[in-house]
Amino acid sequence: MKPHSWRGINFKGLGRPTRELSADIGICETYTNTTRGACLWIGGHSRTATPCGLTPGWLTDDDKSNCGKQFVIKQGQKNVGGRVVNACSFDDSTRVTTGQGCSVIYVTKVLYAELGGNVDDPNNVGSVKIDSWDFTTPPV
Repeated sequence: MKPHSWRGINFKGLGRPTRELSADIGICETYTNTTRGACLWIGGHSRTATPCGLTPGWLTDDDKSNCGKQFVIKQGQKNVGGRVVNACSFDDSTRVTTGQGCSVIYVTKVLYAELGGNVDDPNNVGSVKIDSWDFTTPPV
C-alpha cells in the first residue's frame, strides 16, 4: 500500500509472523540465502478490497518503484536491515487484511537467523516474531 503515513509500521498484534524466504529470482532481483533482503506484499491473497485511491501492495509486477528500498526490522533492542528484493502474496496461510499485508515482511535466510530463527532445525515452523519494520526512506 502507499499510505499517507509510512513511519513505524507496527507488526505486533496483526497475527502474521515474519517468515524465511528461500533463495529465488525475485521481481526486483535474484537473491541468495546470504542476501540481506526481504519480500513485501504484492497485494494478492487479500480478504479485503483495496481502499479507493491506493495501489494494492508495496510493489507489483507493473510498479517496482520500491525495489531496492532499504528497511530496518526492530525486535526488542535488536535492529537488522536490508533491501527489498521480491514481492510476496503471503498465500501460505489465511487471506490477509490490508493492514496485515502492508505490515508483514518475509526475510532471507541470513536475516531470519539474525532475528533468532533456527535455520537448521527441521522442526522449526519457519517464523519469528518482530516488533516492527520500516523503510529507511519514504516508499514511493
